[in-house]
Amino acid sequence: MECEICKAKAIVHIIRMENGVKQEMHLCEKCAKEKFGFIFKGKIPSNSMMKGIIELINDDAGTSKALKEMICPKCGMSFHEFKETGRMGCPACYECFNERVLPIINRMHRNDVHIGKIPKRYEEKHSVEIKLDQYKAKMDEAVKNENFERAAELRDEIKNLENNAGE
Repeated sequence: MECEICKAKAIVHIIRMENGVKQEMHLCEKCAKEKFGFIFKGKIPSNSMMKGIIELINDDAGTSKALKEMICPKCGMSFHEFKETGRMGCPACYECFNERVLPIINRMHRNDVHIGKIPKRYEEKHSVEIKLDQYKAKMDEAVKNENFERAAELRDEIKNLENNAGE
């Protein structure tokens, strides 16, 4: 198939549905780059972050035998399948394979908590959810240390936050 602009070999095929009408566009690499800013990379650079992630996934030294044989109870995906595909089967897989996945996520995002953009209409709600999680963790720690007065204070702060969030 030829590029619609320069008649070179088309390697990018764009199919777009607009108002129920299918539109197709076939472009070569150069025209796709010029028209849409597409970037083509042939292979993963050797020093890239992906290489480190792949090494972490394939590193069996830190993987216990139990984890290697572990299967997600919700979707049935095994850790071996995750290693092969690099994809989780369902949200429960993250908890099931947490031991090996958490270091990979930390390496990719430099944190295990998502700190991305939040739509303005959810900022306040998200801020309250974060505070609630922090207070609950602190309350658990206070109970664990038998500091029941502090735990009671935190319980009251949690109730106030929950009541104010519901208004």
